[in-house]
Amino acid sequence: MKKIIIKFLIAVLIFSGFSYAVYHSEEHDDCENPLHVHVHRVFAYDFGNCPWCGQPLECDWIDSDGPTCTEGAFAEVYCYNTAAHVAQDNSPFIRSELSYAPPLGHSFTETVTKKASCTEDGTLHKVCSRCGKTEDETIKALGHNYKKQTTKAATCEEDGINTYTCSRCNDSYTKKVAALGHDIDYEEKEATCTEDGYRKGSCKRCGMTVDEFYPALGHDLEYEILKTPTCEEEGERRATCRRCSETWTEKILPAGHKYPKEWTLVKEATYTENGLETKECYYCGHILEHVLPRKNPVPIIISSTVVVTATGGLWMFLKKRRAGKLAEKAVKEFGKPTFEDRTIVISSEDEKLRELLKSKHFLAVSSCDFEELEKSVEENGPDLVIIDIPTKKKLKELDKKRQAVPKQTEGEEEKTNPLAETSFAYLCPQKFFDRYRDELETLKKDKNILDYGLIGDDPNTNLIKLVLPVLKPKLKSDAALDNIGMIADALGISYVSTIISTYESGKDIKSTIEEGELNVSSVATVISDLASILGMDTVASVAGLVDDVNSVKDALDEEAGAHEAKGAHSAVKDIVEVVSDLADKG
Repeated sequence: MKKIIIKFLIAVLIFSGFSYAVYHSEEHDDCENPLHVHVHRVFAYDFGNCPWCGQPLECDWIDSDGPTCTEGAFAEVYCYNTAAHVAQDNSPFIRSELSYAPPLGHSFTETVTKKASCTEDGTLHKVCSRCGKTEDETIKALGHNYKKQTTKAATCEEDGINTYTCSRCNDSYTKKVAALGHDIDYEEKEATCTEDGYRKGSCKRCGMTVDEFYPALGHDLEYEILKTPTCEEEGERRATCRRCSETWTEKILPAGHKYPKEWTLVKEATYTENGLETKECYYCGHILEHVLPRKNPVPIIISSTVVVTATGGLWMFLKKRRAGKLAEKAVKEFGKPTFEDRTIVISSEDEKLRELLKSKHFLAVSSCDFEELEKSVEENGPDLVIIDIPTKKKLKELDKKRQAVPKQTEGEEEKTNPLAETSFAYLCPQKFFDRYRDELETLKKDKNILDYGLIGDDPNTNLIKLVLPVLKPKLKSDAALDNIGMIADALGISYVSTIISTYESGKDIKSTIEEGELNVSSVATVISDLASILGMDTVASVAGLVDDVNSVKDALDEEAGAHEAKGAHSAVKDIVEVVSDLADKG
């Protein structure tokens, strides 16, 4: 009975609420009662299933028609399928708390009003089917959709080209494809100390072949001294290659004596006896001797009362002078030639000339390479530069350096080109000399150079031609023959005064030349050059002996009966006679 009463009360309550809800429909929304609750039965909203019977739950919305696109709503959730609620005494299921339904969100229908392209954005127009809200959304540009096509295939050595074209708008660009490089399998052999190496192969793609050669490395030697060399005796050393371990023994050349630069005077030369100076080896004490030639007799000139008109007359006069027959005549002593200090820079492969210059006490000689020339000239301030000119390129290069104008910086003192202010003499190999002799003559004539000579020629000849012009002394005597002899002696060329003295004394020059083994072309060159530099241009007739030595010898042989010694004798005699004639005229 009690259960029946409870069910009845619940039914009355439900009926009451339903009646209230129907009365307060949407037409009575203006109710001001604060306790007023609008109950609307709207579209189904999924609040889940009844926990008692499993049927979908129903709801009544509180103060709304349910959730909208942008706002949520609260609802009373229940299930009146009481007939199925047997276990619950056929009671309705009512959720104890209100349930919240979140906003539904817009339900847009979309329409493309402007299509997007590769480079431009498009527009998407949207309309909500529930609330009518509209929106425009940007459709981003699609970007190009490039497809690659090879328009030029890359090869081993040439670049290729790929062309990229957009499938939508046909825009295109090209891109370089780097050359592939050769794909070669090499057959190689490394070079050894004594055998050549190689690398060869062919490209798998293009067939190009490679055939490279590597010269033998040569031994990488390490030495062990077995016997130390002395100044004069050979030594011995063992050589071992660090790479191949091959060993052998070899001789070591004697070290050679090392002497001080300066000579020690032991005995001065006189007019009757030679002098002597020595050097002692630092290592072994060996004494090196250098004989100083005896001084020439004091030259004498005769007073103006004696007239000498010819070479023969001079020779007779000299014989009489030595016999003492002219003792009562007035005489005057000549002054000896003196040389001022001169600095010479030499850059040459001519070792004999270098050594000859270094042996002269009146010269300060320094050496340098062609590349160091400017620096050496600037530091030494030389009176003369002797330099090898082996090629036309070097000649042009040096001329350009000598003509260059130094760069000036504002505020600096005016600079000069030291090469332009220095006297030059050129040494040339025979091949260059033969080919460019006219050009060298022009340089000499225009005074761009003092003179030129041959590398490897007689060093005395080059000493006279190249160096004497800057050493030319002031002479107190005008006697040509004596001046030539004195200057040759001062320069250490003793055979000139020997030839002249022999001629003056009336002795046979032929035997003198044979004993001293003198060379006719050297004597001719030296005497003629000496005479020319001292201003005795008449001796130019002698210079013909120098131009072509072979022709001169042939001519002399014809005259003297094909006897070389006699020919040499005749040639030197001719030279001395020409110079003697000048002395008579002087």
